[in-house]
Amino acid sequence: MPTPTKGRRLGGSASHQKAMMANLAASLFA
Repeated sequence: MPTPTKGRRLGGSASHQKAMMANLAASLFA
């Protein structure tokens, strides 16, 4: 599971973080 630090390193724009959170939520609820 990617950590916030890793996400920020990849390109820590708000959009990217939002997308990552959406992806995480999708994985949890799937």
